[in-house]
Amino acid sequence: MKRFSRSEFYLKFAPILLLVIMCLVMTIGDVSFLSIVNFETLSIQMSVLLVIGIGMTFVILIGAIDLSVGAVVSCSAVATALFMRHLGYVAFPLAILTGSAFGFLNGLIHTRFKIPSFMATLGTGGIALGIAYRACGGTPVDIPGTATVYRSWVTESLLGLPNITIIAISVLFFCYFLERYTRFGRYVYAIGGEERVARLSGIPVDRYKTFAFILCGACAGLGGALLASRIAMGAPKSGMPFLLLAIAAVVVGGTAITGGVGGVFRTLVGALTITILRNGMNVVGVYIYAQQMLVGLVTILAVIATINRLKIPIIK
Repeated sequence: MKRFSRSEFYLKFAPILLLVIMCLVMTIGDVSFLSIVNFETLSIQMSVLLVIGIGMTFVILIGAIDLSVGAVVSCSAVATALFMRHLGYVAFPLAILTGSAFGFLNGLIHTRFKIPSFMATLGTGGIALGIAYRACGGTPVDIPGTATVYRSWVTESLLGLPNITIIAISVLFFCYFLERYTRFGRYVYAIGGEERVARLSGIPVDRYKTFAFILCGACAGLGGALLASRIAMGAPKSGMPFLLLAIAAVVVGGTAITGGVGGVFRTLVGALTITILRNGMNVVGVYIYAQQMLVGLVTILAVIATINRLKIPIIK
């Protein structure tokens, strides 16, 4: 019988086990947790986080990190609110392009100038946040009632399922296809598994790293557009909480922070876990500051459980 190491056990079984336990605890505490209305609420709350987390998954799979996603979500949300007033539906692709542009910039700085990803994306995040503040003058931009029709494809439902959830699940399956059935997906795993071997194998590592950052930026841009549509405004700080939440969703779901192991469906498990955890804390009245502390603690524990220390012989 095959024995699993601690990290292998966590990656394979612990995320799903944790999700099941949380659902059982919530059900025991309040049977209405299993109601259709609550599931619909949870799916809406999870959707933006899932989209952003899916993009982050590919960056973490290559062994990098993107600390700009919160700022890019904010910038894209502000852009959506501003563009929707005059351009209608065109605001959505423009928001995705905005995120993709920052993703390309992240990849270019990281690969061309050989700057660690955390530092490159920290800098571009500052740029994105500055642009968001400058574009809206530091105050939230409301989406007027005359533009409600442009938000409807996000805020309404189809056959009883919220459209925002349908969009998130569509992104999930599209990215799963990229992950499992394309050259891009295979190369992402190869780069994250052992970058030096990938280079020696002839893989254009810098190109596919940049593609991963672009995809992450595009997902952050879409997440910002969905967020702005859902709350009917774009605010320069609206996306900042999603940085920690997106990283938490990825690592809690079982994707190793050191790269090469994981996937988008694991991020789905992580996003569900984080959403249910936050929902439960809201129900029992836990302060938002304490919620942030608990999510941070869960993230640290998940990293401890998944990190491959053979890839990082010296911790700096």
